[in-house]
Amino acid sequence: MRKLAACAEGTAGSVMTPDHATVPPALTTVRPWSTCAGVAPDAETIDHSYVGDDERRLVGTVNLRDLIVARDGATIESIMRHDPPFIHAEGKRDEAVKHICKYDLPAVPVIKDGDRLAGIVTCDDAMDVAREAEDVSFVKTLAEVGLLGLTMALAGRASAFSAQRWKSWWWCRSPWW
Repeated sequence: MRKLAACAEGTAGSVMTPDHATVPPALTTVRPWSTCAGVAPDAETIDHSYVGDDERRLVGTVNLRDLIVARDGATIESIMRHDPPFIHAEGKRDEAVKHICKYDLPAVPVIKDGDRLAGIVTCDDAMDVAREAEDVSFVKTLAEVGLLGLTMALAGRASAFSAQRWKSWWWCRSPWW
């Protein structure tokens, strides 16, 4: 909880979880099972593990499928995805939504203090951010368009059709749909 409290509101760090599976690149594909089993009870998600060096720098990711199909004795470094997409803890939390959608990720790693892995933002946390942004956008749109709707209602020209048209207009222009 200390890590989350240290990040400013509205940043990616404020919505990240520090609970994730991390494995070193030198491990062989036989040993990550025991390593992941040790962190699995506390990790938010284990279908993707994050590869970090001795200084906790993010150097790659490896998914569970790759671990299962890898030949025995292969190193994590040989099967990991090098240079994975990531976001900065100090960046806007909307970046998490964009990265998860753009790269089709279950979670996006968050780095802090240069390139040190601080945590992850999961898909469900990113969708909460998107829903909150959508609610704010909807209220702003209602405020802008509401005056026009109120004017139309007072003039006696508003109908169920025009109200539905405004609702459809907003949904089609929503940045999240």
